[in-house]
Amino acid sequence: MQYELERSTDDMKWCVVLTILCANVLRLQNVVFRGGHCVTCPHPHSFPVPRRRLSVSTHTMAGKSLNSCVFCQICGDNPSGTELLYSSDELVVFKDIKPAAKHHYLVVSREHIPDARAMSSAHKPLLEKMLAAADQVLREQGGDPADVRLGFHWPPFHSVSHLHLHVISPTADMGLIARMIFKQNSWWFVSPEYVMSRL
Repeated sequence: MQYELERSTDDMKWCVVLTILCANVLRLQNVVFRGGHCVTCPHPHSFPVPRRRLSVSTHTMAGKSLNSCVFCQICGDNPSGTELLYSSDELVVFKDIKPAAKHHYLVVSREHIPDARAMSSAHKPLLEKMLAAADQVLREQGGDPADVRLGFHWPPFHSVSHLHLHVISPTADMGLIARMIFKQNSWWFVSPEYVMSRL
């Protein structure tokens, strides 16, 4: 009994360490630098300048300055030239820059909603459209809708504070780290069904 208790405590410690590590990796993937300083974290001098610098344009949508939101830029004038696989008045779909499997797409709302937790009952139709777009793009790109992982990163475990649905297929292609980052119905990655149940 004591061995089982010690083992579960050790497992919990490793889970916490991996969670913190994954959250920091996610946060660093999309750090935006301007003038050699980070503009997306609270302590601009705490991270070294990466080799690859992201350009940030001054783009406004609905009177709001969206310099630091990469997804708002892609939904707007798309200065990075990201290939859109699907586009409507409410959504865009494009490939994830760090794919976890052969098919890894992001379904992004054009409206700037910070994350899935910020959705309200008024967003139910939007969520349904996101799921329909995910299914359509996956089929068009040759993915298998029967072997797909769909989900949202739950705050604070997301790298971009703009609502986006991950569409990952086939799940067998996912590596160990990807399986941790996109672990279904964990504290940090939740299913669309869970989000719908909260609306």
